Amino acid sequence: MLKKLIFASLCIFPVCVFANPIEIKGAFGYEFGQKIDVTKIESFDVQPGFGLMIPVNPSSPVPEYFKEYSIIASIKSFQIVMITASKKYSSDKQCLSKKNKLLSIFEKTYGSESLNKEESKFIVKGSNGKIDVRCKNSILLSMYIDNNMGDKAIAEWRTLNDKK
Repeated sequence: MLKKLIFASLCIFPVCVFANPIEIKGAFGYEFGQKIDVTKIESFDVQPGFGLMIPVNPSSPVPEYFKEYSIIASIKSFQIVMITASKKYSSDKQCLSKKNKLLSIFEKTYGSESLNKEESKFIVKGSNGKIDVRCKNSILLSMYIDNNMGDKAIAEWRTLNDKK
């Protein structure tokens, strides 16, 4: 009886502590670790220490919030490490309103215990991914990041530069 009571009290919170965390596996139709066909890249910028930033037209855009999208791929294996989306709004107030709506959606999807509104970062506990949402100079920027793939990209960059 006592065990059932303890279990029930732990599951009163929005997400039961025994439930598996929801993982962030990607965004806008792209998945972390997905290999990029380099023959189809039309333009890119080099992100020193990390990889290639490639503008993309995603298969699952969210035009209500974002206009421009890009992926960051590791420099050697060309795997997706980060996915970004941004849009310039007419004012900081409008940008902050959109940001708060996004954070509310993330909170409902992933649970409030993972949301850090002070830093505007949304980190899913127990997951390797995180979402960082910012508003600066009326530009809403959302970055979806895979920590393991990020570490791999940094290691590839170092290996490539150590050979020089």
